[in-house]
Amino acid sequence: MKIPSSFAFGMQTWLEILADHCYCAHAFTTGFDAESDADCWQVAVDTIQRFLMCELIYSPHITEYSNQEEMLACFRKYTMELADKYPFSCCPVEMKWFEFDLCGTEFCRELLRKHGLYPYSSSSPDVLCPPFIEELEDLFEKNGVGWRDAPLIKIRG
Repeated sequence: MKIPSSFAFGMQTWLEILADHCYCAHAFTTGFDAESDADCWQVAVDTIQRFLMCELIYSPHITEYSNQEEMLACFRKYTMELADKYPFSCCPVEMKWFEFDLCGTEFCRELLRKHGLYPYSSSSPDVLCPPFIEELEDLFEKNGVGWRDAPLIKIRG
């Protein structure tokens, strides 16, 4: 596994949750082992970007595009905007982080099901599934958002 286990576990958990529930982008600032607000912000932006580009999540609010390419361009623009907006502001609150619901796709559910991670059960043990993460890493690479030490989209705060 290329992805550090603490981040891999956060990604796995978020996909399990999003398979049946929708959350705003701000929720992605939690659930990862990050040391600072800036690290949480960076991980959230990069995770959202990876999940959107791999069609693991979508927003039911962004459906007016005639083709997949236009929709992915809209998602890229959205994550670029998140990289510009500090998510932990209280006055004023950065509404971009709360603008859209993000939900798991059928593809997300199929991938989780393949590895015995769907349907999600809060009573099942919280364990990292390395074969799932390895497939996720392959999916990231295939879609041009592979795991790197450098950020996908550098936060600008």
